[in-house]
Amino acid sequence: PSEEVLAYYCVKNRNMFRGLAVCELGGGMTCLAGLMVAISADVREVLLTDGNEKAIKNVKEIIKKNLHADFFRAHNVTGSILRWDNERDISLLEGHFDIVMCADCLFLDQYRVSL
Repeated sequence: PSEEVLAYYCVKNRNMFRGLAVCELGGGMTCLAGLMVAISADVREVLLTDGNEKAIKNVKEIIKKNLHADFFRAHNVTGSILRWDNERDISLLEGHFDIVMCADCLFLDQYRVSL
């Protein structure tokens, strides 16, 4: 339920994201909180990430459907695989985002040290 709680918080406090670049780490199969930011807030950019290829494939499909339906207020919404143990993945994003959020990104013990 932590992803749902973060999504609720983001919608209730959507003004805090105005004009910013937002990244959700480890959003899983839906990246629900990041999607709610992209839909409800006037943000510059939202990047939805997870380390699981299947999850990001699903997230990209969700993005595609929401773009087609013109649901996003965000200017740019993308999904990408991001692995914390891959220095190149991390270095490409460093310093780019105003807000980095995560709800339950410590699902697997093996990735906790890298985070």
